[in-house]
Amino acid sequence: MKLVSKRLLPLCLAGAMVLGMTACGNSDSGSESPAGNSGTPAATGENTPSGGAEGASYTFGYNNFGQGAYPLDLNESTTEYALECMGMEMTVVNNQFTVDNLMTGAQNQIAQGVDGMIFWSAADTLFQPFSELCESTQTPFALGDKYPQSDETKAMLRANPYFAGAISTDDISTGSDMAQMALDAGHRTAVIIAAAVGDINHDLRIQGFTETFEAGGGEVLAVAHCADPSEAVQKSNDMLTAYPDVDCMYGSGGDYSQGLLSALESAGLAGEMTIYGTDIDPNVIQAVRDGTIAAANGAAGPYCAGIAGALLVNYLDGHPILDENGEAPMSNGIMTVTITAENVDDYEEYWVNNQIFSPEDYQNLLYRYNPEVTWQDYVDMIEGYTFDNMLAQRQAG
Repeated sequence: MKLVSKRLLPLCLAGAMVLGMTACGNSDSGSESPAGNSGTPAATGENTPSGGAEGASYTFGYNNFGQGAYPLDLNESTTEYALECMGMEMTVVNNQFTVDNLMTGAQNQIAQGVDGMIFWSAADTLFQPFSELCESTQTPFALGDKYPQSDETKAMLRANPYFAGAISTDDISTGSDMAQMALDAGHRTAVIIAAAVGDINHDLRIQGFTETFEAGGGEVLAVAHCADPSEAVQKSNDMLTAYPDVDCMYGSGGDYSQGLLSALESAGLAGEMTIYGTDIDPNVIQAVRDGTIAAANGAAGPYCAGIAGALLVNYLDGHPILDENGEAPMSNGIMTVTITAENVDDYEEYWVNNQIFSPEDYQNLLYRYNPEVTWQDYVDMIEGYTFDNMLAQRQAG
């Protein structure tokens, strides 16, 4: 059910933005499904401020770039949980690891009559055509996980009256953190296995790893890109053949860390050559636990689209969240957490077997539950997302 017609929405928002400025404007191989993270949202009613939960239940379109890849499936399931906590639903399209399918899938979802779109863009060049699609069809949208790289692209998005905001991770820091761990362990040569060139997250992770590693006296000998996760093992084998004496290896995604591990196991070298990785799945968790992967970071991307979804709900409710400049907010400040053998059990218990954010955490981002909500509440949630902070919150109940 829609609260207002999409064609009337800009007029409604214009009045709402003036009246609401104080409230809102000041301020494995990938085959395993993420069966965890199945926390049930609290029933609305008892814990809801008077009148706070009143409003429509919206259906949002969401795209999974490639179902079957654990990190992408985890993003999907965690987003679905977040939206359920807010009383929303979502429909999903599978892009099958094909960039051309992103726009086709979005067009189909919009044609089916979704209330808004939460878009995951595999390439920076898609932001403009997607924005134009949403403006021409009067479809509100937000961006989750993938973040525009240029000031021009950000300005273009903010000029679109249907843009609610963007939430993403700091992927340069993601790669940099792994490089620093490798340097601290004494490694001075590395190879990288990654997704296809043009994948924003992976390109930035590679950049962050390379810059930090080489600034610290190391050398990245080569980067191998995979068209999709199925190429990870072969590309990893090729790297081992070409660079048998390399000190360490970095997989810029969970499937690529797994490819490295499989190649090392086949060569009888598992545990003898150090792997660092980004994205955490059950196989990576076990490999960290048994020492065949030294460390892995991740667990940030799954929350981006859910938080972006909260921006979209507020927009549709007529209470758009605005940043300190009075514009649609954009943040790539969600930081990854790093797991090692020392904290892997806590990670598995609180991040995998349970949801690290509660229903109330998401509901607090919505005007319908929290009429005092501002962009600062989002900033606080993003900046408060650290391993130690979230662990302490969940252990405290």
